[in-house]
Amino acid sequence: MQVLKKWAHVTERDILEANITKYDNDEIIKYYTEKADPKFTYIEYQVIFKAIMEALAEKLGRSVKAVDICGGSGKASFIMKQCDPASEISLVDLSDKMLAVARSKMKQEGLEDIELIKTDAFSFLETTRQQFDLIVFSSAIHHFKDPVKLLSAAADKLTADGCIVTIAEPTTIIKSTRFKIVTFIFGHKEYKQDVVKSWVRYITTWGESWPAKDEFADIAEYQTYKGIDDLELSARLNSLGINPLLHLRYPSGDPLMLKIMPYMGLNWSFGMILKKGWGPGDRSLSQQLQNKIRGELPFKIDFI
Repeated sequence: MQVLKKWAHVTERDILEANITKYDNDEIIKYYTEKADPKFTYIEYQVIFKAIMEALAEKLGRSVKAVDICGGSGKASFIMKQCDPASEISLVDLSDKMLAVARSKMKQEGLEDIELIKTDAFSFLETTRQQFDLIVFSSAIHHFKDPVKLLSAAADKLTADGCIVTIAEPTTIIKSTRFKIVTFIFGHKEYKQDVVKSWVRYITTWGESWPAKDEFADIAEYQTYKGIDDLELSARLNSLGINPLLHLRYPSGDPLMLKIMPYMGLNWSFGMILKKGWGPGDRSLSQQLQNKIRGELPFKIDFI
C-alpha cells in the first residue's frame, strides 16, 4: 500500500518503488495493451524523431545507435525504427509486464531487432559501457525527483555528436484552473469519467479519499503534482554544459484539444533536444530542426 507523503519529502527510491508497483498492476497493463490512441496524439514523436535521426545520420555518415530509457511498451522505440529501419535500438524498462507488451507489439509489427533490457534508468546508465548517438526519454523524466541528475548521467553516455531527446513532459500549466476546465470540457470520455469518479469518491467519503494539503498520492507520477518548470530545467542543464538545440512547447491530447489549446495559451507539453557543449554548426542545426518541425506538425507550437 502506498503511503502518502509530503511532496518535498518523497525520495527517488520512493518513486522507483512506486513505479515498480504501478507497472505490475494488470489494469495499468491493460491500458497499454488495449487503448487506441487518438489520431494525432503522438505525431510529434514521428516528426521530432525523424528530424533528429536524419540530422544525426547525415553528420555521422551512418544510421544512429539509440536507447529508449523508461521505454515502457515501446512507442518511441517503434517510431524510431520506422524512421530508420537500419538504426540500432535498445529499449530499457524496469517492468517485466511492460516489456512483455513491447515484445508482443514487436511481433505484431514484424520487428525483431530491438533489444529489450530490464532495469531502471539509473542502474542502466551507471553500468552500461555503451555510448549512444541518441538517448530518448519518452514521457519519462516526470517520474524522477531530479531530472537534471538523470539527464546529466545520460549525457555522459553520448557519443561526440550525440543528442538526448526528452519528449511529452508536463509544464506547470497543468496546475492552472483554465487547463483543468478546458481538458474536462474537450477531453475524451474516459478522462471525464475518471474525474467524475474521483469527485464522487471524495464526496461519498467526506473528503477522506483526498490527500491532505501537499500530500502526494501518486508518487509514481512525481512531477505531475506541480508540473516541470521547463525554463528552470533548461537553465540548470545549461549550467552543466548540456545545451538545448531545441526547446519546444506544444499541445497534447485528443484532436480537438490540439486545435484549441495553442490559441488559449495552453501548450502544456514540452520537449527538448539536448547535446553536450555547443559547436560551430549547432546554431544552424537548431534552426534547421525548428523549420522542419514547425513545417510538419499540424498544430501551433512555441519554440523557447
